[in-house]
Amino acid sequence: NKMSILQQTKYYFSFFLFLFIINLEYIKNNKIYGIKIPIRESELDFLYIDNKDNIDYCSNWVPSLFTPILLISSDDSINDEEYISSIKVDSKILSMYTLNLELYNISYLGNQNKVVAGAEMFGGTLKNCYFGLSSRAGNYSTLNESSIFINRLYNQKIIDEKIFSFDKWDLINNNNTINTTLFLGYSHQDFSLQNEKGKIGECKVPDDYQNWGCQFKNISFGADEEIFGLENEKNIPYKIYFSTENYDIIFPKSFRRKFYNLTKDQCQTYSNKSESEDYYATCTNLNEETQFFSLKLISDKMNITIEIDSKKRFSNGTTLKPNRTRVKFEEIEYFILPLIMFKNFHIQFNAKERIIKFYTEKPDI
Repeated sequence: NKMSILQQTKYYFSFFLFLFIINLEYIKNNKIYGIKIPIRESELDFLYIDNKDNIDYCSNWVPSLFTPILLISSDDSINDEEYISSIKVDSKILSMYTLNLELYNISYLGNQNKVVAGAEMFGGTLKNCYFGLSSRAGNYSTLNESSIFINRLYNQKIIDEKIFSFDKWDLINNNNTINTTLFLGYSHQDFSLQNEKGKIGECKVPDDYQNWGCQFKNISFGADEEIFGLENEKNIPYKIYFSTENYDIIFPKSFRRKFYNLTKDQCQTYSNKSESEDYYATCTNLNEETQFFSLKLISDKMNITIEIDSKKRFSNGTTLKPNRTRVKFEEIEYFILPLIMFKNFHIQFNAKERIIKFYTEKPDI
């Protein structure tokens, strides 16, 4: 009763076709956005996702971990959409000033799908359009849970899971571009339990965090790995948030003396004027060849090694000082660490479980 070769061929073809159809059904609601970051003359350009999904209001979208909705730099092209309300938002990572927004329901991926977008009432404050990936309303106080962008995509079955991840960054030297990828709507295979190629660290986002971030206990620097605590003068742990909006590394001013001690005074700031380049820390210990130095963040569950780059590292210009970093100190009581510091990791954000995972095939980091 053995099957003939023809019958076997038909069987395997049918089985393959079945798996192919199932796989198509699985991936059809997942979004993959390529991100190319050009290296400019004076500064590394923003992270812009490829605009493949017919969002016509902006030609470039910056993924944003600090806003829960789409943000558009002007309401000129959006005022024919369904108006919801007006709102004022303070967000130091997006703007120095209060944002005056009008909220609209706009079309996304076809007229049957609507998502909430905020457009500047007067324009000129926002320098980019933002693709909101925050899973909490935060300081968008009047926003309800169903209006959050990632929730709306999930509820409308545009994505399968409230998960997204940024792949590690690859430098393409011949065209002066950094490549990475945003995977939206599913858990990438790097984070599979069956993946034995790399290591995965994770943290649970604390309940009192309004944005994406992890709680770390200590920080260390240098070969002797002297450890410093990550708490303020009142022994309250600093919140540590992650950002994608720009490359500024923002430390609390209350941490400045500890940071100087951490680097054995090899890092200093020489101006209190935010418009001055000397407002950013200069570090004499920056390796001239690699143009970065490493820091280690330490928690109960993982130690993770991140990088502080010189501004010159990703620049074609010759005028930038090789020891100038992107570190600055502000009157805030939390850290903001941009993903450029985590460029050697594939990082996943799970909005349902409120868990962030870090994947690498380099066990030493």
